This record gives sequence, C-alpha cells and structure tokens, in this order.
Amino acid sequence: MVKICLIHGAGIYPRGDLVRLSKIARKLGVKLLISGHTHTDSIRISPNNDILLLNLGTLTGVWGRGGSYTPSLMILEVSSKDCIDVITYKLIDDALEQRSSTYCIRDNVWSQKY
Repeated sequence: MVKICLIHGAGIYPRGDLVRLSKIARKLGVKLLISGHTHTDSIRISPNNDILLLNLGTLTGVWGRGGSYTPSLMILEVSSKDCIDVITYKLIDDALEQRSSTYCIRDNVWSQKY
C-alpha cells in the first residue's frame, strides 16, 4: 500500500524544490507527494529514490513564475499494491496529448517500469 498526500506547494522555495518536497513527504510519512504551485507538470523521484513527486501542472494554462502556459492534468490509477500508472494529459495546439508512465515501489525504492 502506498500512502499519498496532496499539498498546494506554496511556501516551497524555490518553487517545486525536489529536496524540500521530499523532506515534507518523509515528515508526513508518505511515499507519493502530489504538489503544485509551479504551473508546470512534472514526475520526479527524490534523490534517495524513496519518494515519488508529482506536479499536476495547471488545468487552465495559467502561468506562474517559470510556468509552462500549457494546460495539463494527471490521472492516477493504482495498478497493484506497489505500482501506480500516471496518465498526463496536455492541451497542445488544441489537441489533447496523452503520456503514460508506470512507477513501482519495492524495498522503499521507486523506479519507472518500462
């Protein structure tokens, strides 16, 4: 079972900082932290490979400091007790593009499944 937490991401400086977000996740006892505030979608694994960090981006395309201006969203599907499918949707030139990735945690280490 993977414990998940959702935070806004405000107060993290610099915005979306991998190390600071990883520390928050560890303090909360979660293995998957969903955050925002950067307005750019991303999927990253912490430096210790123990936390999966997702940033959904911006559904409206609103910019932020360094934001992408590209509308995006993510759908998470739990495919097993230790694997999560992440489907990212982006609106590019009025076309909805989809990208899928699977991440699994084993022995407290996240990895992308190919």
